[in-house]
Amino acid sequence: MPDLARICHVCASGLFRAMLAILIAGTCAGSGAAQDAYRLNAGDRIAVRFVQWDTIELGFVEFDAVNGTYAVGSDGTLMLPLIGAVDVEDRSLAEVAESVSLTLQGRLGLVEPPSASLSIVGHRPIYVLGSVANPGAYDFSPGLTVRQALALAGGPATVLDDRPGREAAAVRASGVLQEIAIDIARHKVRAARLRAEMDGANEFTIPEGVTHPDGPETLKALIEHERALFQSRREARARALEALDDSRTLLETEVSTLQEKLSGLSRQVELLRESVGNMEQLYERGLVRSPSLVAQQGQLINLENRQLDTETAVFRARQSIAELERERIGIEADRRLEILRELQRSEAAVEQLAARQDMNRRLLLGTEALLVASGQEMDIQTSYRITRPGSEGPETLDATPDTRLGPADVVEVDVIILPGG
Repeated sequence: MPDLARICHVCASGLFRAMLAILIAGTCAGSGAAQDAYRLNAGDRIAVRFVQWDTIELGFVEFDAVNGTYAVGSDGTLMLPLIGAVDVEDRSLAEVAESVSLTLQGRLGLVEPPSASLSIVGHRPIYVLGSVANPGAYDFSPGLTVRQALALAGGPATVLDDRPGREAAAVRASGVLQEIAIDIARHKVRAARLRAEMDGANEFTIPEGVTHPDGPETLKALIEHERALFQSRREARARALEALDDSRTLLETEVSTLQEKLSGLSRQVELLRESVGNMEQLYERGLVRSPSLVAQQGQLINLENRQLDTETAVFRARQSIAELERERIGIEADRRLEILRELQRSEAAVEQLAARQDMNRRLLLGTEALLVASGQEMDIQTSYRITRPGSEGPETLDATPDTRLGPADVVEVDVIILPGG
């Protein structure tokens, strides 16, 4: 029959370390591969968290002196308490996490390295320049495209000095309508994914009538992106709940083992109490010596102490089971609240975009007759260039609206209006 010490040793085994890794792993949704591929540099802000499983307390120990959010300095180093300067330039989060975990183990003299979780909470900004309404710096997020960066900068700035104001408005309305249609399609697909997550479905379907101005292939790519995100979030939730279930099973096994041990101790205490009572009667009659009685009384006290310790261990294990259940409820409640907030934002965005779409359509229809009557046709050409930092210096490359951006990229937008043929 395994005793408490053996159970505690099992708690510190690979199962709990695997559970710990799952629980503290970053879950930027669908960003596992992206986080591994991402290379850190000056200006990034990183959330750092160290935890370790305590086999005595049966709980996770947080390293509050080190945990926090830190910025990568201009020299490419990350300054962490107890650890010092860590060179992170051009390194992945996984590489840095392994390095700082081993360093902290050495500094504190730990038997095993603590589990380290690093996640990016702030990227280097991108810069949008050229023929845009609001050139400047904008926050970067993984997966950001040139088209989305253009939307952040207020869209292309079309200036028609030699044309009537209503013609210029028509050109602007045409471009804005394109961007609005793209955003509506994106939010409708996202809302469909969020509703499926809220319902606990295994898959999600797109409502009828959703189209994309760039064609069915672009819509298909958008749906596949949301489907991958849906699956990733679903799997992450399943892993977290599975880890909690494994912990509960382990604790329930411990409770069962301790209760069997407690049952045996209770029987021993009962027998020994009876024996001590008999010996006390014999002692009063002068038939046994005092040392024998004292020895049995000492055995009874020790046995009762072991019984009390076992009862305490059962109570603590049951308390841990209750805490796991509360954690499960909290995870589910937080998840539903997060999904609900995202869904509300997407649905509100669709409504706002639909209103803007209607307004711009009215503007376009009001000026279309003027353009036709003037016999003027316009050929609007938009080109994009990206200047990207590299290990051997900046490099410039041509881009399309769907080109994905990286941190610190500089996007140059050039809009040319030519007479139509």
